[in-house]
Amino acid sequence: MHFSGVIELDPDIRSALSQSLAMRTLELLAVIAQVGESESDEIATRARAFVWTFYESLYPQDITAFFLETYEELVTRPVDLEQFTASLRERLNYPERIAGLLTAYEFVAAAGMGDLALRTARTVASFVSITPEDVAFLEHSAGVSETPGWILEKSSLLDLVISGDPERADILLPYPGLDIVAYKTHNLLLIAARHTEPAGIRVLVDGHALTRAFTTRLSLHSTIQIGDTVLRSSDLSAYFSVKAHTPETSLAIRRQGFTLALSRQLKDEDIVRFRLDDTRLTITQLDIKALVMVNGAQLRSRPNLMKDHEIGLDDTIFVNGFKIDPREMFHLLAARRAGPLGSGRVALTMANDAKSAVHIADNLPRRWSAHLMRRHGGLSFEPGDCPYQAYLNGRSIAAGDRVEHGDVLYLRDTFIEIDLENMRYEAERFSFRKLTAERVSHGQHGGFLSSGGGALDEVSLEAEYGEMVCIMGPSGSGKSTLLKVLAGILQPDSGTITLDGIDVHMQFDRLRDLIGFVPQEDLLFPNLTVYENLAYHARLRFPEIDQEEVRQRVESVLTSIRMGDKTHTRVGPPEDSVLSGGERKRVNIGLELLGNPAIFFLDEPTSGLSSKDSEHILEILTDIALTGRIVISVLHQPGSRLFKAFDKVALIDKGGRLAFYGSTFEALEYFSSHGARNEESGEGHVVECPSCKTVMPELLLDRLEETLRDIDGSQLGERKHSPGYWKARYRQKVVSAWITSVRMPAEEKLPPQRRATTMERFSQIAALASRNGLNKVRDKSSLLVTFLEAPLLGAGLGFVLRYSPAGEYSLYTNDLFRTFLFIAVIAVMFLALSGSVHEIVSDAPVFLRERMVDVPNRVYLTGKLLVLMAFALLQNALFLVPAFLLLGVRELYLQHFLFLGLVSFAGVSLGLAISSLPRLSLRAALNAVPLLLIPQIVLGGALIEYEEMNKQLRLFTENPIPEVCQAMPSRWAFEGLIVMQESMNSYDTAHTALLDELRRRKALRERSSGDDAALSLEIETLEGQLKQLRKDRKHAFGNKNVHDAVLLAERRRKQLVAEGHIDPDDSLEMPLFVREKPAPYYHFGIPTPYFNAAVLVLMGLLLNAFTLVNLRSKPTTAGGRIMARRRLKRAARQVLHLDSQGME
Repeated sequence: MHFSGVIELDPDIRSALSQSLAMRTLELLAVIAQVGESESDEIATRARAFVWTFYESLYPQDITAFFLETYEELVTRPVDLEQFTASLRERLNYPERIAGLLTAYEFVAAAGMGDLALRTARTVASFVSITPEDVAFLEHSAGVSETPGWILEKSSLLDLVISGDPERADILLPYPGLDIVAYKTHNLLLIAARHTEPAGIRVLVDGHALTRAFTTRLSLHSTIQIGDTVLRSSDLSAYFSVKAHTPETSLAIRRQGFTLALSRQLKDEDIVRFRLDDTRLTITQLDIKALVMVNGAQLRSRPNLMKDHEIGLDDTIFVNGFKIDPREMFHLLAARRAGPLGSGRVALTMANDAKSAVHIADNLPRRWSAHLMRRHGGLSFEPGDCPYQAYLNGRSIAAGDRVEHGDVLYLRDTFIEIDLENMRYEAERFSFRKLTAERVSHGQHGGFLSSGGGALDEVSLEAEYGEMVCIMGPSGSGKSTLLKVLAGILQPDSGTITLDGIDVHMQFDRLRDLIGFVPQEDLLFPNLTVYENLAYHARLRFPEIDQEEVRQRVESVLTSIRMGDKTHTRVGPPEDSVLSGGERKRVNIGLELLGNPAIFFLDEPTSGLSSKDSEHILEILTDIALTGRIVISVLHQPGSRLFKAFDKVALIDKGGRLAFYGSTFEALEYFSSHGARNEESGEGHVVECPSCKTVMPELLLDRLEETLRDIDGSQLGERKHSPGYWKARYRQKVVSAWITSVRMPAEEKLPPQRRATTMERFSQIAALASRNGLNKVRDKSSLLVTFLEAPLLGAGLGFVLRYSPAGEYSLYTNDLFRTFLFIAVIAVMFLALSGSVHEIVSDAPVFLRERMVDVPNRVYLTGKLLVLMAFALLQNALFLVPAFLLLGVRELYLQHFLFLGLVSFAGVSLGLAISSLPRLSLRAALNAVPLLLIPQIVLGGALIEYEEMNKQLRLFTENPIPEVCQAMPSRWAFEGLIVMQESMNSYDTAHTALLDELRRRKALRERSSGDDAALSLEIETLEGQLKQLRKDRKHAFGNKNVHDAVLLAERRRKQLVAEGHIDPDDSLEMPLFVREKPAPYYHFGIPTPYFNAAVLVLMGLLLNAFTLVNLRSKPTTAGGRIMARRRLKRAARQVLHLDSQGME
């Protein structure tokens, strides 16, 4: 197929395609075609047909035509092979090189090219560092050469045959003629059809037909539909793991009270057993009296003849009426490995390679491995290039540490138990087995956290391994409150929440890293890219890892949430629609995926999303649950597909009352039959449409809030059934409605808790400061206002206060300069307050998230302070420059800048303190700015003289300054600036020194009885110097008003001391503007500028301490001590109640 002319594509599309993996693959095909097509025109035609068909299966026809035209151009262009392969090696990671080379071999085979093209492909493989074993595997898979099996086993690639042939199949499906092969290397999954399509069976990958002879790359969320069978990428990954090392374990189900329990230990009372025979999942009926149904047919076993029955992942299985999910059983078995330790130097390898003895699945693009080595008659740990901290018996382990019998290693999310007596190991991925809430109440008594509909009334529920639970209910019923209580964020007034028997609230610090919580609020920074949002969160969560490791983890998560194409897209505010609502929610989920938590809580993840976005979220949650993690989510008006994906539903009615908890289908039957019974009709029992397989989840709320009607059908404004009715009716069920699945055994061990070092805390501070600063800098409109208001204020004040009584302007005669210094204090305080008072209150969801990932309050606050102070100092500089230029200030620039910086520190600290107040709204915080500034203005000492203020302000009438004014930062700042200006400017300091010396000389002359000609000459010289100083520097550097204020204060201080009205050793009793103040508890004076600077620093520190107290008391995470005290009080009340009954 040939196209002539230029393919018209949007320039942005062309640019994106030119940087894509698809273009790199096309370039590789063209390099091989330059030698292969020369063999014959027929080969050239087949090569072009391959290119067209390959790209047509991926792109629209216009883009396909663009690729074909580009190919034809590349084929005729000479290529430097070494330079080309060097470019490939730099641009593509190893899995991408593998994928491209496999396509190249398929290209050679499809076009019928000869040995020359094959040798070129091998040369390219060698130049891009593909191992010979992997090259042999690829050639064998593409059918261009035969390779012995022992060489294939050495390859890093694994293959998986999906077939209808029992002899060949790793995954056996009931479709004769089916022949599909899947490949895995590193985090790359590929799939190819090797068959002509079986009659009536279509193979779809993410809705697109799988084309024969083309290898298709799978994402982490791909779905492969083969006839009626559905396989996910996560299923294939588990199959690959099982094929590499078949687990030597089994799962047994036995009776436990009214329900069934799952165990890994076989016992005589077991009903059925699940195990893996190579990659085949089998079920065996052990109790001949049990009722075991597979796809509607009953299994029958005879005594002493227990037969294994192979089952598929989508089969429907019931054991004594309890539904069993075979996919869950398969993933449970695949998650556990056991086997012998190696007899060589390497006893055990732990790696993210599926072929390793202990496979640590992490989806990182690079391979890594750690080992247990045989040394000196024992085993020692060697971390190799493992990016994760390993732990031995709960403590960090280093290279060379010995491993003894019975020791337990923990690596990423996997426990590895070592049995040296039998020379075996047993590895299992950690996951919580059960979340239990027992009679949980919250906010029933109008407590501090209670607000409107946020109460809970004795809610009990359970969620088990790998289950997806949704919470539904009317608005204001307490759904989000329940989610936060379950996650440990809010404290219950009564009741307990446990994870595998561990109290969530009492042991929250131990469980913090294992809990993932995605709130309804957006946690993204709008001015950062998707990658930056994830990367900064990774740096906060894992301060111990380097930038390269951060990059790899973020890229892995981006792949998991299907946001790889949006990596460098700025998030933007929600109203800008830069990212869709679904994309934003996926990134929020990605923030938690970075921490690999064992249980997920999500607050309305699909609210306001399109059906397509909701499906993407559902796929992510399903994949999370398939790894064994519990997923609990609040849902609002879910559709049929979304609702059916969940295993259980908790229906919360008004007042936080539990109206129902059980399986999703049982909920539909429960409310449907209730409606039918009340209406004396048989309707309501069919909950799923037989033809379209849809359900109506809206039925639940319709029945729950059904309106009471009059006999004429009009609504009476009340519900037919109250919340108390539904609560009581649910409790009357003989067997609790939520006991519908087998119960997992609780795990007693928890992953080790890592403690951050001091240097890692500094790393967190740097990450916080960098993130907050970058977010502010990129906000162009806010940045413009922030840095424009300061110079405008400075220029405006300088112009207005450039006062000259007569003639030429001079700083010395400007009586308003003192006023300027006070207004400068107020202006700087205003800028600091306005920039900080909203910081914490508007950051509440982010603060919650970062507190849950072990970012201490002091680290969070320090990160805020650093950024706010940097902006404040820059604003101060922009304020002072135009003001000083207009006012003719020619010195003390640095001193004024530093002193006003301390004012900013006090102002920022005050703003953060206000912002941290509990239950403060953003509007209230912003409205607080004038309320904070007005006292600073009135009580600062400039607008009203302290002597003229109301005498009742003073506790002690003799004090020159009212005590309440001492609490004003403006008072200390204003005084400090005035005294600094007077005592440090070059005119007043030199003038005072000359004047003092002149007075000393004159006094000496008066006491002299001899010739005083020499002294007279010195006096005359000093007088001349004094006159010249006044002429040269007085008008340029001095200020009469400031100087007079300080002289007056000194005279008043001496007068008050002489009259005994003030204590000369008490700094708080000094009048305003004295030159120095006594140090507390010491008998020496401190210059007032330094003394007041210390006071401002102290004020800022005290305000920050107040902020830390507020942050600690915020209703975000539960405190074990508080819970313990509450429970002790309840226990004490119960004991007293029993005692009183006994006395009666």
